[in-house]
Amino acid sequence: MQVLDIGAGSLRFAKELRHLNPHLRLTVLCGEPSWRIPYSWGHVRKIIATYDDFKVEDKSLDLVTLNAYHPFQRPGDIEKELLRTLKPGGLFVSAHPVGYHPAIENTQVLAPVIFEGMREIRFVLEGSIRPRAMCRFVVKGSCEITYPASPTNLNRMLEVRMPDCLRVRESSYIYARSDKEPSICVWQRQ
Repeated sequence: MQVLDIGAGSLRFAKELRHLNPHLRLTVLCGEPSWRIPYSWGHVRKIIATYDDFKVEDKSLDLVTLNAYHPFQRPGDIEKELLRTLKPGGLFVSAHPVGYHPAIENTQVLAPVIFEGMREIRFVLEGSIRPRAMCRFVVKGSCEITYPASPTNLNRMLEVRMPDCLRVRESSYIYARSDKEPSICVWQRQ
């Protein structure tokens, strides 16, 4: 299964995705325009990519993830790249600290995914107070995927659950004044 984490920023999300889904044979491409040198760590690779140009072959991706894109730098023509690069049945998952998502609902080829047995996991404790995943879902006729929260979304989930008197309102950059929780949207290529 080939995955592209577009706008990756680091390898942390990719490693967590592989860790939470050991039953899947994942190769994760971490796409970022600022990387000068491609890098490979086992089945996790850095590639130079942008929202408008993933720099991968047509219909080569099973999953594309977009986590916490900067609200001042919208993901441009990501819809065209999704249509070009996703295999039929491939998934696009968008997660954001305050609920910004690409507006692809009106696209004819992409439609909301219908899940079987979907349950949302907003906060999972593992030994201490470390949340691990945003959600788990089963794609009809396919596999179960546990979707990790990106570092930005992890910090946001922790912050909004703190009592107001303990919250450091300046800690999460431009999201500090908002009480909105992270959200996730998923689409499937028809």
